[in-house]
Amino acid sequence: MSAPAQRPEGRLQDLRAVAPEALAPLLAEEDAVLWDTLRWRTNQALGAAARGAGGVVWLDGDRPLGYLSLALDGAEALAGRVFASRGGPWQAVERTLLEAAIRGAFAVPGVQTFSGELLGLAPATLAWLKASWPDQVGLRLLLEAPAAATVQGSAGCAWVPWDEALRVPASGLLARNAAAPPSPFASYRAPEGPARLLEELVTRDTCGAFEPSASFAALDPATGDLLGFVLATRMGPDQGHVAQLAVAAETRRRGVGTGLLHRSLESLATLGCRSAHLTADQDNRGALALYRRSGFQERHVFPHLRLRS
Repeated sequence: MSAPAQRPEGRLQDLRAVAPEALAPLLAEEDAVLWDTLRWRTNQALGAAARGAGGVVWLDGDRPLGYLSLALDGAEALAGRVFASRGGPWQAVERTLLEAAIRGAFAVPGVQTFSGELLGLAPATLAWLKASWPDQVGLRLLLEAPAAATVQGSAGCAWVPWDEALRVPASGLLARNAAAPPSPFASYRAPEGPARLLEELVTRDTCGAFEPSASFAALDPATGDLLGFVLATRMGPDQGHVAQLAVAAETRRRGVGTGLLHRSLESLATLGCRSAHLTADQDNRGALALYRRSGFQERHVFPHLRLRS
């Protein structure tokens, strides 16, 4: 691991030792920065919960300049938010926080992996990560499209609104899709992972406020089997987010994903959203082709970490 080129003035401290009110200005700045650059609202309640799980903060005197939230999940350390104030040496703070968190996580007995999706990192920090951990830093794309009424897709499906009764078959569909190829996401790899992921999206506002009226499922009209589903959330007053789109592997290339995506975009437009975001792995060519055909364009590149000790 290479050391940061510049060490900022100040000191590291355990995130849990910092009073929430001391972090409030930093969280407000994070929210403003991500909205200005990505039109993406952070969830400060989620940030507070993540801070309770642990992490590190960089203090300049009594002023927090940056924080990184961290949780342990068995043999895996999970990075949540990381943000450094633009009012300080923010790239150096980012790298200092990451280096301290990774080093500290791997010092915990039994921890073998450090994972996380880090949305707002500086390009220089991303380059440092990729150079320090070759072949262990994947890239994800944040794409955006207008929310509009352009419904297309397979006519051989029964399109139904999302219902809580669909959560069990949807979990099974995610588990089957994650089995081949192996998913890089911890939430998919664990046997109970897909169910936990869906619960977080629908009930805990993990990726924004859940929008049931913009979430749909595609069913086989003959058997009632689940062919695919889409879950949408709201990240801001006029900003939708496609939080999860999944299609059964055996039914791909039949227009199911297109139909689900377009129905969700149309409903988000009806709800007052001007556009919608989604994220995809840079090497997932099939999904990216679908998204680009549907009007999505790249806005940001960010890393998905899966670092091994």
